[in-house]
Amino acid sequence: MRVFTVGIGSAEGSLIPLRSDEGGTDFVRDTAGKPVQSKLDEKRLKEIAEAGGGFYEPLGAEAAREHL
Repeated sequence: MRVFTVGIGSAEGSLIPLRSDEGGTDFVRDTAGKPVQSKLDEKRLKEIAEAGGGFYEPLGAEAAREHL
């Protein structure tokens, strides 16, 4: 099995938006209710892909927002 990885977001990090049940925008939250900030780790994604015989492909923050 080959492993391919996709990087979404930025190394600086940002909150992870999602649609709320009411139709507005909320953010992914941890078990304490705090918004989660996710940071892109391209080095790790490249290592995983290489170890799995695949490749890494970045998907910029702009493209990620289009998928919401």
